[in-house]
Amino acid sequence: MSRNPIRLCNQLRINCSMRAAVCGFLWLALNITAVYADDVDDLPVVKLAPHMRTEGHQAVFAKLPCDEVGKTAAQTQAEQHALAQRKQECLAQYQQFIPTKALR
Repeated sequence: MSRNPIRLCNQLRINCSMRAAVCGFLWLALNITAVYADDVDDLPVVKLAPHMRTEGHQAVFAKLPCDEVGKTAAQTQAEQHALAQRKQECLAQYQQFIPTKALR
């Protein structure tokens, strides 16, 4: 270390300012976490429990939009039946736009 008093004074200032900055940041961090910790306790608690699905394949195909009915492939016999039923429902919706007699 040098004996230069100006240099020693500058190093002391830097040391003190760094310690003050660290203490300031620490104080700020502790106050911020205290504010957020109070907000977390006020939130309602939602308890979820596992349960089995009661809807079958028919409910999945009943919610399918008519645009996607043609793109969907059924795997099982029950799915094929539900998909065919949904196709009939979609056809009934668009039945008014289909001409009854073909133009010749």
